[in-house]
Amino acid sequence: QSHEVRITTAQDQKIRGTVGFFYQRQEHDFDLRWNVPGMDPEGSDIWPIRPPSLVPGDNVVWQTDQNRVDRDTAFFGEVEFDITDQLTAVGGFRRFNYENSLFGYNGHASRGCFVDGQLLAPCRENTPNIDDVSEGDGNIFKFSLNYQVDDDKMVYATYSEGFRAGGVNRAKSAGQFVPKYGPDFVDNYEFGWKTTLLDGRLRFNGAAYRMDWEDFQLSYHDYDVSILTIIQNIGNATNTGAEFDLDFAATDQLRLRLAASYNNAELGESFWTDLEDREAGDDPDAEKGAEMPYVPKLKYTASGRLNVDFGEMPGYIQAAVTHTGESWNELKTSGREVQGDYTIVNLSAGIQGEAWHLDLFVDNAFDERGRLSVWDENWWDPYGGVLGYTSTITTNRPRTIGLRYGRTF
Repeated sequence: QSHEVRITTAQDQKIRGTVGFFYQRQEHDFDLRWNVPGMDPEGSDIWPIRPPSLVPGDNVVWQTDQNRVDRDTAFFGEVEFDITDQLTAVGGFRRFNYENSLFGYNGHASRGCFVDGQLLAPCRENTPNIDDVSEGDGNIFKFSLNYQVDDDKMVYATYSEGFRAGGVNRAKSAGQFVPKYGPDFVDNYEFGWKTTLLDGRLRFNGAAYRMDWEDFQLSYHDYDVSILTIIQNIGNATNTGAEFDLDFAATDQLRLRLAASYNNAELGESFWTDLEDREAGDDPDAEKGAEMPYVPKLKYTASGRLNVDFGEMPGYIQAAVTHTGESWNELKTSGREVQGDYTIVNLSAGIQGEAWHLDLFVDNAFDERGRLSVWDENWWDPYGGVLGYTSTITTNRPRTIGLRYGRTF
Protein backbone atom coordinates (compact mmCIF):
# COMPACT_ATOMS: atom_id res chain seq x y z
CA GLN A 1 0.00 0.00 0.00
CA SER A 2 1.50 3.29 -1.09
CA HIS A 3 -0.01 6.79 -1.02
CA GLU A 4 1.43 10.17 -1.92
CA VAL A 5 -0.18 13.62 -1.95
CA ARG A 6 1.43 16.67 -3.62
CA ILE A 7 0.39 20.33 -3.81
CA THR A 8 2.26 22.45 -6.38
CA THR A 9 2.07 26.18 -7.12
CA ALA A 10 1.80 27.67 -10.61
CA GLN A 11 4.99 27.42 -12.69
CA ASP A 12 4.97 31.04 -13.92
CA GLN A 13 5.47 32.56 -10.46
CA LYS A 14 8.76 33.98 -9.17
CA ILE A 15 8.47 31.67 -6.19
CA ARG A 16 7.26 28.13 -6.79
CA GLY A 17 6.82 25.31 -4.35
CA THR A 18 5.69 21.77 -3.74
CA VAL A 19 4.68 20.14 -0.46
CA GLY A 20 3.51 16.60 0.06
CA PHE A 21 2.98 13.58 2.24
CA PHE A 22 4.01 9.98 1.59
CA TYR A 23 2.91 6.77 3.28
CA GLN A 24 3.80 3.18 2.42
CA ARG A 25 3.20 -0.16 4.09
CA GLN A 26 4.73 -3.33 2.67
CA GLU A 27 4.02 -6.78 4.08
CA HIS A 28 5.92 -9.91 3.13
CA ASP A 29 4.53 -13.12 4.61
CA PHE A 30 6.66 -16.08 3.58
CA ASP A 31 7.19 -19.75 4.37
CA LEU A 32 10.32 -21.20 2.75
CA ARG A 33 11.09 -24.92 3.16
CA TRP A 34 14.28 -26.83 2.35
CA ASN A 35 13.40 -30.46 1.67
CA VAL A 36 15.65 -33.55 1.78
CA PRO A 37 14.29 -36.31 -0.48
CA GLY A 38 14.13 -39.63 1.32
CA MET A 39 14.38 -38.11 4.78
CA ASP A 40 12.40 -39.96 7.44
CA PRO A 41 9.66 -37.50 8.52
CA GLU A 42 9.62 -39.16 11.95
CA GLY A 43 13.38 -38.74 12.49
CA SER A 44 15.75 -41.47 13.73
CA ASP A 45 17.40 -42.82 16.85
CA ILE A 46 20.49 -40.59 16.44
CA TRP A 47 18.79 -37.42 17.66
CA PRO A 48 19.62 -34.57 17.38
CA ILE A 49 21.60 -35.17 14.18
CA ARG A 50 18.54 -36.60 12.40
CA PRO A 51 15.47 -35.11 14.08
CA PRO A 52 11.94 -35.34 12.72
CA SER A 53 10.85 -33.01 9.95
CA LEU A 54 9.98 -29.44 10.92
CA VAL A 55 6.65 -29.97 9.16
CA PRO A 56 4.68 -33.07 10.25
CA GLY A 57 4.51 -35.69 7.50
CA ASP A 58 7.00 -33.84 5.28
CA ASN A 59 10.81 -33.96 4.90
CA VAL A 60 11.74 -30.36 5.78
CA VAL A 61 15.24 -29.96 7.25
CA TRP A 62 15.22 -26.12 7.35
CA GLN A 63 12.34 -23.67 7.45
CA THR A 64 12.04 -19.88 7.27
CA ASP A 65 8.47 -18.98 8.25
CA GLN A 66 8.29 -15.24 8.89
CA ASN A 67 6.27 -12.09 8.50
CA ARG A 68 8.00 -8.84 7.59
CA VAL A 69 6.23 -5.46 7.68
CA ASP A 70 7.92 -2.23 6.50
CA ARG A 71 6.23 1.09 7.24
CA ASP A 72 7.48 4.42 5.84
CA THR A 73 6.05 7.92 6.18
CA ALA A 74 7.47 11.25 5.05
CA PHE A 75 6.63 14.92 4.78
CA PHE A 76 8.49 16.71 2.00
CA GLY A 77 8.69 20.06 0.30
CA GLU A 78 10.67 22.04 -2.26
CA VAL A 79 10.82 25.75 -3.05
CA GLU A 80 12.25 27.42 -6.17
CA PHE A 81 13.10 31.13 -6.05
CA ASP A 82 14.13 33.14 -9.12
CA ILE A 83 16.90 35.43 -7.86
CA THR A 84 17.27 36.87 -11.38
CA ASP A 85 15.87 35.92 -14.77
CA GLN A 86 18.79 33.49 -15.14
CA LEU A 87 19.63 32.39 -11.58
CA THR A 88 17.29 30.17 -9.54
CA ALA A 89 17.79 28.89 -6.01
CA VAL A 90 16.20 25.61 -4.95
CA GLY A 91 15.74 24.31 -1.42
CA GLY A 92 14.10 21.07 -0.34
CA PHE A 93 13.57 18.93 2.74
CA ARG A 94 12.19 15.53 3.71
CA ARG A 95 11.14 14.44 7.19
CA PHE A 96 11.12 10.64 7.30
CA ASN A 97 10.03 7.98 9.72
CA TYR A 98 10.39 4.22 9.31
CA GLU A 99 9.40 1.14 11.29
CA ASN A 100 10.52 -2.24 9.97
CA SER A 101 9.53 -5.38 11.88
CA LEU A 102 10.31 -9.08 11.49
CA PHE A 103 8.56 -11.90 13.33
CA GLY A 104 8.71 -15.66 13.01
CA TYR A 105 11.01 -18.65 12.91
CA ASN A 106 14.00 -19.86 10.96
CA GLY A 107 16.17 -22.78 11.82
CA HIS A 108 17.64 -26.21 11.22
CA ALA A 109 15.72 -29.32 12.15
CA SER A 110 18.15 -30.05 14.99
CA ARG A 111 17.26 -26.97 17.04
CA GLY A 112 14.70 -24.35 17.85
CA CYS A 113 11.34 -25.87 17.04
CA PHE A 114 11.93 -28.98 19.16
CA VAL A 115 11.70 -29.07 22.97
CA ASP A 116 13.01 -32.26 24.60
CA GLY A 117 12.83 -33.95 21.22
CA GLN A 118 9.18 -33.04 20.69
CA LEU A 119 8.16 -31.02 17.64
CA LEU A 120 6.10 -27.90 18.44
CA ALA A 121 4.73 -27.20 14.97
CA PRO A 122 3.91 -24.87 13.42
CA CYS A 123 7.17 -23.29 14.53
CA ARG A 124 6.26 -19.64 13.90
CA GLU A 125 3.26 -19.74 16.22
CA ASN A 126 4.69 -22.01 18.93
CA THR A 127 8.44 -21.38 19.03
CA PRO A 128 9.20 -18.07 17.26
CA ASN A 129 12.89 -17.23 17.53
CA ILE A 130 12.86 -13.74 16.05
CA ASP A 131 10.62 -10.83 16.98
CA ASP A 132 12.26 -7.44 16.59
CA VAL A 133 11.69 -3.94 15.23
CA SER A 134 14.06 -1.41 13.69
CA GLU A 135 12.73 2.14 13.72
CA GLY A 136 14.00 5.66 13.35
CA ASP A 137 13.41 9.13 11.93
CA GLY A 138 15.33 12.12 10.69
CA ASN A 139 15.60 14.97 8.20
CA ILE A 140 17.40 15.28 4.89
CA PHE A 141 17.89 18.43 2.79
CA LYS A 142 18.68 19.63 -0.71
CA PHE A 143 20.11 22.96 -1.93
CA SER A 144 20.80 23.92 -5.51
CA LEU A 145 21.69 26.89 -7.70
CA ASN A 146 20.67 26.72 -11.36
CA TYR A 147 22.07 29.23 -13.87
CA GLN A 148 20.41 29.52 -17.29
CA VAL A 149 23.23 30.67 -19.57
CA ASP A 150 20.83 30.99 -22.51
CA ASP A 151 17.84 29.14 -23.92
CA ASP A 152 20.04 26.13 -24.78
CA LYS A 153 22.49 25.92 -21.89
CA MET A 154 22.12 25.52 -18.12
CA VAL A 155 24.64 24.77 -15.37
CA TYR A 156 23.90 23.86 -11.78
CA ALA A 157 25.53 23.11 -8.43
CA THR A 158 23.74 20.88 -5.92
CA TYR A 159 24.16 19.61 -2.39
CA SER A 160 21.72 16.85 -1.49
CA GLU A 161 21.28 14.19 1.18
CA GLY A 162 19.83 10.69 0.98
CA PHE A 163 19.16 7.79 3.32
CA ARG A 164 18.12 4.13 3.53
CA ALA A 165 16.08 2.75 6.41
CA GLY A 166 17.50 0.28 8.92
CA GLY A 167 16.21 -3.25 9.42
CA VAL A 168 16.33 -6.54 11.29
CA ASN A 169 18.81 -9.35 10.60
CA ARG A 170 17.55 -12.94 10.69
CA ALA A 171 21.02 -14.48 10.84
CA LYS A 172 22.32 -16.20 13.98
CA SER A 173 25.76 -16.42 15.55
CA ALA A 174 26.33 -18.99 18.32
CA GLY A 175 22.57 -19.32 18.72
CA GLN A 176 22.04 -15.56 19.09
CA PHE A 177 20.64 -13.31 16.38
CA VAL A 178 22.99 -10.86 14.71
CA PRO A 179 22.08 -7.32 15.89
CA LYS A 180 19.80 -5.22 13.70
CA TYR A 181 21.30 -2.55 11.48
CA GLY A 182 20.65 1.18 11.36
CA PRO A 183 20.04 3.61 8.51
CA ASP A 184 22.82 4.85 6.26
CA PHE A 185 23.17 8.35 4.81
CA VAL A 186 24.76 9.97 1.76
CA ASP A 187 25.98 13.55 1.28
CA ASN A 188 26.16 14.36 -2.44
CA TYR A 189 28.07 17.30 -3.97
CA GLU A 190 27.42 17.74 -7.67
CA PHE A 191 28.19 20.15 -10.50
CA GLY A 192 26.50 19.56 -13.83
CA TRP A 193 25.31 20.95 -17.12
CA LYS A 194 22.43 20.47 -19.55
CA THR A 195 22.88 21.72 -23.11
CA THR A 196 21.28 21.58 -26.54
CA LEU A 197 23.65 22.35 -29.44
CA LEU A 198 23.82 22.37 -33.25
CA ASP A 199 20.35 23.87 -33.69
CA GLY A 200 18.79 21.24 -31.47
CA ARG A 201 20.45 18.22 -33.12
CA LEU A 202 22.85 17.47 -30.23
CA ARG A 203 22.03 17.07 -26.55
CA PHE A 204 24.99 17.00 -24.18
CA ASN A 205 24.39 16.57 -20.44
CA GLY A 206 26.86 15.67 -17.72
CA ALA A 207 27.91 16.00 -14.12
CA ALA A 208 30.89 15.59 -11.79
CA TYR A 209 30.17 14.53 -8.23
CA ARG A 210 31.43 13.33 -4.88
CA MET A 211 29.38 11.19 -2.50
CA ASP A 212 30.24 10.72 1.17
CA TRP A 213 28.54 7.60 2.50
CA GLU A 214 28.07 7.37 6.28
CA ASP A 215 27.43 4.11 8.20
CA PHE A 216 26.79 2.32 4.91
CA GLN A 217 24.93 -0.98 4.93
CA LEU A 218 26.87 -3.93 3.55
CA SER A 219 25.23 -7.26 2.67
CA TYR A 220 27.61 -10.21 2.85
CA HIS A 221 27.97 -13.91 3.69
CA ASP A 222 30.23 -15.07 6.50
CA TYR A 223 29.82 -18.79 7.12
CA ASP A 224 31.88 -18.54 10.29
CA VAL A 225 28.90 -16.58 11.64
CA SER A 226 25.78 -17.74 9.77
CA ILE A 227 24.61 -19.40 6.58
CA LEU A 228 22.22 -16.47 6.05
CA THR A 229 22.97 -13.09 4.52
CA ILE A 230 24.13 -10.54 7.09
CA ILE A 231 23.55 -6.79 6.79
CA GLN A 232 25.83 -4.62 8.87
CA ASN A 233 26.66 -0.91 9.19
CA ILE A 234 30.32 -0.91 8.21
CA GLY A 235 31.51 2.70 8.44
CA ASN A 236 32.21 5.39 5.87
CA ALA A 237 33.03 5.37 2.18
CA THR A 238 33.49 7.90 -0.61
CA ASN A 239 32.75 7.87 -4.33
CA THR A 240 34.19 10.43 -6.73
CA GLY A 241 33.05 10.30 -10.30
CA ALA A 242 31.66 11.86 -13.44
CA GLU A 243 29.09 10.95 -16.08
CA PHE A 244 27.77 12.28 -19.38
CA ASP A 245 25.33 11.42 -22.15
CA LEU A 246 25.33 12.49 -25.80
CA ASP A 247 22.32 12.21 -28.09
CA PHE A 248 23.06 13.22 -31.71
CA ALA A 249 20.66 13.37 -34.64
CA ALA A 250 23.33 12.93 -37.31
CA THR A 251 20.77 12.95 -40.14
CA ASP A 252 17.00 12.79 -40.39
CA GLN A 253 17.32 8.98 -40.41
CA LEU A 254 20.38 8.29 -38.20
CA ARG A 255 20.49 8.81 -34.41
CA LEU A 256 23.64 8.16 -32.34
CA ARG A 257 23.87 7.95 -28.55
CA LEU A 258 26.76 7.63 -26.12
CA ALA A 259 26.64 7.59 -22.31
CA ALA A 260 29.51 6.84 -19.92
CA SER A 261 30.41 7.06 -16.25
CA TYR A 262 33.57 6.82 -14.17
CA ASN A 263 33.46 6.04 -10.44
CA ASN A 264 36.22 5.68 -7.88
CA ALA A 265 34.59 4.24 -4.73
CA GLU A 266 36.81 3.64 -1.70
CA LEU A 267 36.41 2.57 1.90
CA GLY A 268 36.75 5.59 4.18
CA GLU A 269 37.94 3.67 7.24
CA SER A 270 39.23 0.20 8.02
CA PHE A 271 36.65 -2.54 8.50
CA TRP A 272 36.52 -5.57 10.83
CA THR A 273 33.74 -8.17 10.55
CA ASP A 274 34.17 -8.93 14.24
CA LEU A 275 34.70 -5.94 16.55
CA GLU A 276 36.56 -8.20 19.00
CA ASP A 277 39.27 -8.62 16.35
CA ARG A 278 39.70 -4.86 16.18
CA GLU A 279 39.95 -4.59 19.95
CA ALA A 280 42.53 -7.37 19.95
CA GLY A 281 44.68 -5.46 17.44
CA ASP A 282 44.18 -7.92 14.58
CA ASP A 283 44.53 -6.79 10.98
CA PRO A 284 41.29 -5.44 9.45
CA ASP A 285 39.29 -7.42 6.93
CA ALA A 286 39.55 -4.41 4.63
CA GLU A 287 41.88 -1.45 5.08
CA LYS A 288 41.02 2.21 4.57
CA GLY A 289 41.25 3.05 0.86
CA ALA A 290 40.22 -0.41 -0.34
CA GLU A 291 38.08 -0.37 -3.48
CA MET A 292 34.40 -0.98 -2.83
CA PRO A 293 32.87 -4.18 -4.27
CA TYR A 294 30.55 -4.27 -7.30
CA VAL A 295 31.55 -0.75 -8.41
CA PRO A 296 33.24 -0.84 -11.85
CA LYS A 297 35.34 2.23 -12.53
CA LEU A 298 34.16 2.54 -16.14
CA LYS A 299 30.82 1.87 -17.77
CA TYR A 300 29.58 3.04 -21.17
CA THR A 301 26.77 2.44 -23.64
CA ALA A 302 26.82 3.38 -27.33
CA SER A 303 24.02 2.87 -29.82
CA GLY A 304 23.01 3.76 -33.34
CA ARG A 305 19.53 3.64 -34.86
CA LEU A 306 18.90 3.99 -38.60
CA ASN A 307 15.35 4.55 -39.80
CA VAL A 308 14.83 2.79 -43.15
CA ASP A 309 11.94 1.68 -45.33
CA PHE A 310 11.37 -2.00 -46.02
CA GLY A 311 9.44 -1.79 -49.24
CA GLU A 312 6.42 0.38 -48.48
CA MET A 313 6.74 -0.05 -44.70
CA PRO A 314 8.77 2.19 -42.37
CA GLY A 315 11.25 0.40 -40.14
CA TYR A 316 14.61 0.61 -38.42
CA ILE A 317 17.91 -1.15 -37.79
CA GLN A 318 19.64 -0.70 -34.43
CA ALA A 319 22.86 -1.79 -32.72
CA ALA A 320 23.90 -1.14 -29.11
CA VAL A 321 27.12 -1.88 -27.22
CA THR A 322 27.34 -1.89 -23.41
CA HIS A 323 30.67 -2.20 -21.59
CA THR A 324 31.06 -2.85 -17.85
CA GLY A 325 34.51 -2.59 -16.30
CA GLU A 326 36.03 -5.00 -13.79
CA SER A 327 35.07 -4.92 -10.11
CA TRP A 328 35.70 -6.83 -6.88
CA ASN A 329 33.28 -9.49 -5.67
CA GLU A 330 33.35 -8.52 -1.95
CA LEU A 331 34.74 -6.00 0.51
CA LYS A 332 37.08 -8.32 2.44
CA THR A 333 40.45 -7.97 0.74
CA SER A 334 41.78 -11.40 1.71
CA GLY A 335 40.81 -13.90 -0.97
CA ARG A 336 38.44 -11.68 -2.90
CA GLU A 337 38.28 -12.01 -6.67
CA VAL A 338 38.25 -9.63 -9.59
CA GLN A 339 35.12 -9.89 -11.71
CA GLY A 340 36.45 -9.19 -15.18
CA ASP A 341 35.11 -6.59 -17.57
CA TYR A 342 32.65 -7.60 -20.27
CA THR A 343 30.96 -6.14 -23.34
CA ILE A 344 27.45 -6.94 -24.55
CA VAL A 345 26.19 -6.31 -28.10
CA ASN A 346 22.45 -6.10 -28.79
CA LEU A 347 20.99 -6.01 -32.32
CA SER A 348 17.44 -5.34 -33.47
CA ALA A 349 15.36 -4.46 -36.51
CA GLY A 350 11.68 -3.79 -36.98
CA ILE A 351 8.81 -2.62 -39.14
CA GLN A 352 5.75 -0.58 -38.24
CA GLY A 353 2.23 -0.50 -39.57
CA GLU A 354 -0.59 1.93 -38.80
CA ALA A 355 -1.52 0.27 -35.51
CA TRP A 356 1.13 -2.40 -34.99
CA HIS A 357 4.86 -3.06 -34.95
CA LEU A 358 7.03 -6.16 -35.30
CA ASP A 359 10.60 -6.35 -33.97
CA LEU A 360 13.32 -8.98 -34.39
CA PHE A 361 16.00 -8.79 -31.68
CA VAL A 362 19.23 -10.55 -30.78
CA ASP A 363 20.32 -9.69 -27.25
CA ASN A 364 23.92 -10.52 -26.31
CA ALA A 365 24.67 -11.36 -29.92
CA PHE A 366 28.15 -12.79 -29.22
CA ASP A 367 27.01 -14.77 -26.16
CA GLU A 368 29.32 -12.94 -23.74
CA ARG A 369 29.19 -14.29 -20.17
CA GLY A 370 30.03 -11.51 -17.75
CA ARG A 371 30.36 -12.22 -14.05
CA LEU A 372 27.70 -10.29 -12.17
CA SER A 373 28.55 -11.80 -8.78
CA VAL A 374 30.85 -14.45 -7.30
CA TRP A 375 30.21 -16.11 -3.92
CA ASP A 376 32.86 -18.37 -2.39
CA GLU A 377 31.25 -20.61 0.20
CA ASN A 378 32.25 -23.17 2.82
CA TRP A 379 29.46 -25.57 3.73
CA TRP A 380 29.38 -26.65 7.37
CA ASP A 381 28.07 -29.65 9.25
CA PRO A 382 27.35 -28.34 12.78
CA TYR A 383 28.66 -31.63 14.22
CA GLY A 384 31.58 -32.41 11.94
CA GLY A 385 33.11 -29.22 10.51
CA VAL A 386 33.51 -28.29 6.85
CA LEU A 387 31.56 -30.48 4.43
CA GLY A 388 32.81 -28.84 1.26
CA TYR A 389 33.65 -25.72 -0.71
CA THR A 390 31.95 -24.22 -3.71
CA SER A 391 32.04 -21.05 -5.76
CA THR A 392 28.74 -19.73 -7.07
CA ILE A 393 28.96 -17.48 -10.15
CA THR A 394 26.03 -15.48 -11.47
CA THR A 395 26.29 -14.36 -15.10
CA ASN A 396 24.24 -12.22 -17.42
CA ARG A 397 21.64 -13.74 -19.73
CA PRO A 398 23.01 -15.78 -22.66
CA ARG A 399 22.31 -14.96 -26.28
CA THR A 400 18.57 -14.47 -26.72
CA ILE A 401 16.80 -14.31 -30.08
CA GLY A 402 13.17 -13.37 -30.35
CA LEU A 403 10.26 -11.64 -32.04
CA ARG A 404 8.20 -8.96 -30.37
CA TYR A 405 4.77 -7.89 -31.62
CA GLY A 406 2.79 -4.93 -30.39
CA ARG A 407 -0.53 -3.39 -31.30
CA THR A 408 -2.17 -0.06 -30.54
CA PHE A 409 -5.91 -0.03 -29.85
